[in-house]
Amino acid sequence: MAIGEVTAKNIGAIFATVRELVSTDKPFYQPWSQIAQPHQVEPIWTCPSARLPHPQRECTWGHLQPGNCPYCGVELEHRSLRVWLLQCGRSGGKSRTGAEWITDRARRFPGTRWAAIGINARHVRSVLIEGDSGLLSCAPPNFQPGYEPTKSILTYPNNSKVEAFYSEAAYLLRGPQFHGAWGDEISSWVDAGKGDVQDSTWNNLMLATRLRREGLPTQIVATSTPRPVQLVKDIRAYPFVHVTLATLFDNSDYLDPAYVDQIRLQYAGTRLERQEVFGELLEDNPDAFWQRIWIETSRINFTCENPEEWYDKFCEEYEIRRVVVAVDPAVSQGERACEHGIIVCALGSNGHGYVLADGSCSGGPEIWSAKAVQMYNEFRADVIVAERNQGGDMVASTIRTVSPNVPVALVVATRGKAVRAEPVANLYQQGRIHHVGVHKELEDQQCIWDPQMKGQPADRIDATVWGITHLMPSITSGGLKIHRRMN
Repeated sequence: MAIGEVTAKNIGAIFATVRELVSTDKPFYQPWSQIAQPHQVEPIWTCPSARLPHPQRECTWGHLQPGNCPYCGVELEHRSLRVWLLQCGRSGGKSRTGAEWITDRARRFPGTRWAAIGINARHVRSVLIEGDSGLLSCAPPNFQPGYEPTKSILTYPNNSKVEAFYSEAAYLLRGPQFHGAWGDEISSWVDAGKGDVQDSTWNNLMLATRLRREGLPTQIVATSTPRPVQLVKDIRAYPFVHVTLATLFDNSDYLDPAYVDQIRLQYAGTRLERQEVFGELLEDNPDAFWQRIWIETSRINFTCENPEEWYDKFCEEYEIRRVVVAVDPAVSQGERACEHGIIVCALGSNGHGYVLADGSCSGGPEIWSAKAVQMYNEFRADVIVAERNQGGDMVASTIRTVSPNVPVALVVATRGKAVRAEPVANLYQQGRIHHVGVHKELEDQQCIWDPQMKGQPADRIDATVWGITHLMPSITSGGLKIHRRMN
């Protein structure tokens, strides 16, 4: 995977020239001499349409191979490249790029089928299709499509078609098939928090983009302002992805100067500027209930010469009074976003809480119940705490099939997830909850999770909340009550 910083301006000049070119009979691109494979090339901004000079080699009209990245010159039509991720700040021209990309390929390959996917029905219509940078606006005069709003289908003069979908109805992507696709604002899709998992919008799109045409690889362009959701992370990790970075200021010549000046003054030096203006992918969410500095400041790195004595020494050093294994069983199975949260929590004599271990896992009931009992025995816990809402007494029965004598306390969520989590997050902020060692998956989930964002996994968070609330009920009793303890 190759990722390169944008170093030139005037992205709008590209689109203006591209539109001029596609409105004539000239081919969109001209042949270029041999170029390295996409994953071997370090992207450097070039402008094939605007004819800007390349810093290392001549880059003028007549030297470009069909399908080169208009940002960096990398050959996008090589069959080893499956996804082009255009990660831009707001107003950086990403939506225009996606629309131009589909328009060009639909024009050069008659009779092909394409998909355009947005957040919801309104976003698809007002941005992807009818927007100023949408498909209708990008089509040249001699290649205007017929638009059927009720079917969300655009049909071009050469019988190429673009069909629109949205993430709120991901199931509609099961069945159709395409030569290529454009997904806009993918980090805001309703199921972006789940990542590339079965039956998600992205997963269905990848499976549907499969039609073959000579000289046309089946590829997807994903455009988005980056947000630290699982889908963006999954796509960036692909071995067959090309990532392009662009900023708002690369398109500043085509924006209102007062708007650009306002953005400079209002967001200069802030975290929001890095994400929304410069297109950086920032792992932590400032709106999350947890901040990483809270965890880092209170972290305990306890060591012992003899690993076998570590737990006993730790309990002695910090005067541990109670230990629980908290379990948040997932409703569904097989998806990473629906893991079974299993967290070991402890309470010290000083009234502080300690997160000792993360045993979260995927699989059926026999898997998570065995893991919970294993953690119970390993840490010599007092009780297993489990959510009754997710399966009722069956949760306790499942644990009993592994070990009949394990005590189980069932808890019932009486209020929303955010209400339950807030008092526990407050304890973190006060430095009264300590992570013993590093629990990466839990900490990443905590520092990203925002209850206002749908689709984000919170299995480990839920288990932690159950555990800490059970140990410190007088402080964290909101939205939770003990149903009964089953010995």
